[in-house]
Formats: sequence, C-alpha cells, structure tokens
Amino acid sequence: MGKEIPFNPNEQAQVQIKPSDLTDVFCEKCDCQTFAQAFMFKELSAILSPTGKKSLVPIQVYTCTNCGHINDGFLPKENPGATA
Repeated sequence: MGKEIPFNPNEQAQVQIKPSDLTDVFCEKCDCQTFAQAFMFKELSAILSPTGKKSLVPIQVYTCTNCGHINDGFLPKENPGATA
C-alpha cells in the first residue's frame, strides 16, 4: 500500500517563483516600467447603498510615474464576463 499523505484544505502550497520567470510590465504609452498607486472613485447611488445614502467607492489603480497613463489591464472591468 502507498504512503498516506495528510490533507489540510486550509494549507496553501508553497510555490517557488524566480523573478526571471516573471514578465515585465511597461506603460502602454511611453514604455516606462515604474508605476504609482492611485485611486479612481465610483459613485454608489443611495438606492444601492446599504446606508441609504449616496457614497463614493475607491477603486485602486496604478499610473505610470513618467506620463500618468493607466494601462488598460489596470482598469476595472465594467461588466466582468460580458462579451462585446
């Protein structure tokens, strides 16, 4: 019979990732490779808000430190799963 291996569903597997295995990300406009954290805001209507009052919801994005551009891949999807 084979060796019994204990299974813990709460334990995450340790994956070794080398920096050389990763793909570099560049600004789509100026090819700069550095980005800064920024926030966009979406307005939540009073009808949808759990408090019954209109509020702002911050959405984290990253802007190019050279030209300020936000890559398309950093923007939130308007309708995830929807096809054009």
